[in-house]
Amino acid sequence: MTLYLKYRPQKISELNLESAREALQNLLSNTELPHAFLFAGPRGTGKTSSARILAKALNCEHKKKGSFEPCNKCDSCLAITKGTHIDVVEMDAASNRGIDEVRALKQDIMLAPSISPRKIYIIDEVHMLTTEAANALLKTLEEPPLHVVFILATTDPQKLPQTVISRLAIVPFHKASTKEISEKLAFIAKEEKFEVEDGVYELIAHQADGSFRDAVKILEELSISGGSITKALIESRFNGGNSGVRDLLQKVSSEGAASAIRYLETLTNNGIDGKLFLTNVISEVHQELLRNVGVAKGTPLLSESEAISFLEFLLEAKSRSAFSLNDFLPLEIAVLKFKPRVPKEPEKKAQPLPQVVKLATNAPITEPVKEIETQKADVVETTETMMPKLSVVPNEAFPDETWTKILVALRSKNGPVEALLRAAKPIAFNGTVFTVGVYFKFHKERLETPGYRIAFESVLSAVFGTTIKVEFALEEPPASARIVPSLTTPKEPDIINAAKEIFGN
Repeated sequence: MTLYLKYRPQKISELNLESAREALQNLLSNTELPHAFLFAGPRGTGKTSSARILAKALNCEHKKKGSFEPCNKCDSCLAITKGTHIDVVEMDAASNRGIDEVRALKQDIMLAPSISPRKIYIIDEVHMLTTEAANALLKTLEEPPLHVVFILATTDPQKLPQTVISRLAIVPFHKASTKEISEKLAFIAKEEKFEVEDGVYELIAHQADGSFRDAVKILEELSISGGSITKALIESRFNGGNSGVRDLLQKVSSEGAASAIRYLETLTNNGIDGKLFLTNVISEVHQELLRNVGVAKGTPLLSESEAISFLEFLLEAKSRSAFSLNDFLPLEIAVLKFKPRVPKEPEKKAQPLPQVVKLATNAPITEPVKEIETQKADVVETTETMMPKLSVVPNEAFPDETWTKILVALRSKNGPVEALLRAAKPIAFNGTVFTVGVYFKFHKERLETPGYRIAFESVLSAVFGTTIKVEFALEEPPASARIVPSLTTPKEPDIINAAKEIFGN
């Protein structure tokens, strides 16, 4: 028997949820007992257990006068505990939700109880009844026979018609507090003689998200190894708990969806529980929202609007997670739908080009110019014959020899890039970004392809002695533009291949 069933509450005093315990005690203390109850609250908070305890309290054969606790020893109590009592009917509205089932129920209600004072109907997930079935049940709820008591349970009371709710005595069940869950776990651990490190119960309570059932299941899973249950064991089970969630948010906010999805794939491969991890993500993004408005401490990774947007997608994922065959799929979809503003590094103010000239002129070139010029290339004649008039140099503020030095250094790396850059000029440099004005849209598009961009950036980095990124902008060619002297000779071979590489077949 699983621990949750083994340690299921059997008396009202054993209910760990204090609010539910007090509500039932107050109801049973009254001389006038309601004929229909509604237990409403999240899953795993003890609604069904409380319904069975209430059924035992109403039909207990040895209940003491003035007491509302069942004895748990008489035939009636034992039969209800086992689920075999003929006068206590449990029905799952999720699988018996139609009007025909309710009509059959109404006929059975008219029959007197067989062995007990009252006939009790426990209908779980009552919100799943169809509208027709709920309406058919309405009259019976309003005026049931004196021997009948209804106990309805639901995780979604707002889906019930208001006409039905108005006929029920509502017992609210809320998420269990960390203290309530910890007390439950400590009791079980003591009975089972588990060795538990300090602080473990609180971590489990956080993972269980207010559910007694989930908390006990987690404790049982952690106890399978047979050793001491430690915080380190929980961290490995849930990928570091909060730290794992923060890692995901860091990737979502600064690296983008692709990096976040790869991280989730790693969690999947490591056997992390996707549904519990999703719960942790929702909790952490909620904290992000509170940090933005100053209610919680810490520096947020997401802005207020981003936290709200992400929460909407995560709650949608949570509603789908129960029906997903892949535990992480709903979370992956939420990450893809959420498009945060990935922050960029603040741009430095552009420096005038004369300063760039000084840096470029003094920077060493790793390869001798003479050796470069003697190497064979693929685009020599293409450059000379196809676009001689388009090759220009920058304005007079940028010396010809510096720009030529860059082109010569580039020539050995990628001839087509050097050819295209003859129809361009450097226009700005901020120490890390080198901006080049290109005179033709087609040239700009070719230069922005990954292969061409990387080749250009590697040469710039060598020339300036530091890592340089390049940006391209369209520029009007100046009227005074003059032709750059050819860096190659017109008789080198493979003209057709070079042209294909530049112009894309």
